[in-house]
Amino acid sequence: MSMKTVFWIIIVVLFCNCSRDDAPETSVIKPVHINFVKEDGTSVTTFDCINPNDKYFVSIVVEAEGSGTVEKTLVEYTVNGVLHSMVFTGIENQRNQIILKEGENVAQLVDTGIYAKVSYVAAEAFELVE
Repeated sequence: MSMKTVFWIIIVVLFCNCSRDDAPETSVIKPVHINFVKEDGTSVTTFDCINPNDKYFVSIVVEAEGSGTVEKTLVEYTVNGVLHSMVFTGIENQRNQIILKEGENVAQLVDTGIYAKVSYVAAEAFELVE
């Protein structure tokens, strides 16, 4: 065999050994739930009394599709039509503090359309009847 033939055989063998199968497996983060929560993490329901002095948050839960290393993922969501985002680096539950507005409040995941609603009626809107 000539040197040129040996060279081409080595190149072909090296090229065949570098396949996509050698790439590390990754997991893709997918948001699966959004909710309004209180400071202690409990859900805010439609029937809860909203105290304007308490802290409220939007909570997002994610899952991973696939196996392997989790890719850093930006999850976009809206609160009352205003765009926000959170960066997830693993399978976790994150939350961002918000201020509830009087009336209906809606939080929605941009990619999936999953949403949560909660209504806030200010205390002065109630009338004491005797």
